[in-house]
Amino acid sequence: MIDDPLLLPIAQAMLACYAADAVPAWQNNDRTCHLFRAEVGDATALLFEGTLPDAEEWLEDLDPTEETVPDVGPVHRTSLRHAREALPFALDAVRALPPGRPFVLGGHSKGAREAPLLGALLRPYGLTPLGTYLFEPPRVGGPRLYSYLLRDYVVATQTHNGCGDDIFTHLPAGFGWTPCYRADHLVRLRVPDALGVRDKHIMSGVVAGLRGDPTC
Repeated sequence: MIDDPLLLPIAQAMLACYAADAVPAWQNNDRTCHLFRAEVGDATALLFEGTLPDAEEWLEDLDPTEETVPDVGPVHRTSLRHAREALPFALDAVRALPPGRPFVLGGHSKGAREAPLLGALLRPYGLTPLGTYLFEPPRVGGPRLYSYLLRDYVVATQTHNGCGDDIFTHLPAGFGWTPCYRADHLVRLRVPDALGVRDKHIMSGVVAGLRGDPTC
C-alpha cells in the first residue's frame, strides 16, 4: 500500500460528508453536486460527495456523453459541468488559505470523477493540490486526461473480495475510457466476501478496508 499519512484521514473526512447533519460548503443550483470542506492535518481538503438517492443525479451519472477539453481530451460531460460550476468557489477557498497552507482535492464515487477535473481546471490559475484522493472512482476520461494529470499526485482506492473488484471502478467500460491515475497509485483494499456490490462501494467499506478491519 502507498505510504501516505493523509490517505486514511482524508477517507475519514470523506465518510463524514455523508453524516445526516453534514452541510456542504458549496452545492450547485440544482443540488446535484456537493462540495465539502475539511481541515485534515496541515492541509485543507475540498471533497466531492458521491451520488445521493436522487433520480436526477443517477440519470446524470449514467449518461456517458463526453465533452472534449483542450489539452485534457474527452471527459464525462456531467462531471465536467459540475467541476466548472465548483471552480469559482474552489478558487476563492484556495486563494484565501494562509500562505504556505496546502490544499487537497478528493471525492467518492461520482465525486471521484469531479475532483480530478477540478484539479485540471485549477492548473491554469497556477494552483496545484498537494494530492487528489479518489475513492472508488468511475472512469472520467481517456489517455489524454491521464497524461495531463501525470505531473500531479493522484491516488485512488479499489475495494475487492472473492466476488471481484468494486464494479463501479471499471465503468464506463469500452474504448476510450481509462483510469486517470498511475497504476502504482492504485490502493487495492481487500474486504470481506460478505460485502456485496453496494457495500464494497460505500465509504464505510473503504475506510474499514484502509484500517484492515476484517469485519467491515
